[in-house]
Amino acid sequence: MSKRSHEELLTIWDRARHDGPRPGSLWRHYAGGVYEVMGACLRESDVAPCVLYHRSDRPGPTWCRPLSEWQAMVEVDGRSVPRFVEVKP
Repeated sequence: MSKRSHEELLTIWDRARHDGPRPGSLWRHYAGGVYEVMGACLRESDVAPCVLYHRSDRPGPTWCRPLSEWQAMVEVDGRSVPRFVEVKP
């Protein structure tokens, strides 16, 4: 990976915050479980924009998933469904 300037990193991070789910929002995973978004972050190895989140109903690990995976469709029983769907209050 080439070294990026601080300004470039801020631009990528800003894009992740703008394009990704907002902190505090709740999302249901296609396989079950509801997760609360903590914020946006960058993966150190390749500076990919990521979503930082944790399970909302019990203590557990904090997860980091690339934004592209967060927004991706997955195949379930022969159907294409979103990996995460926002839970509206």
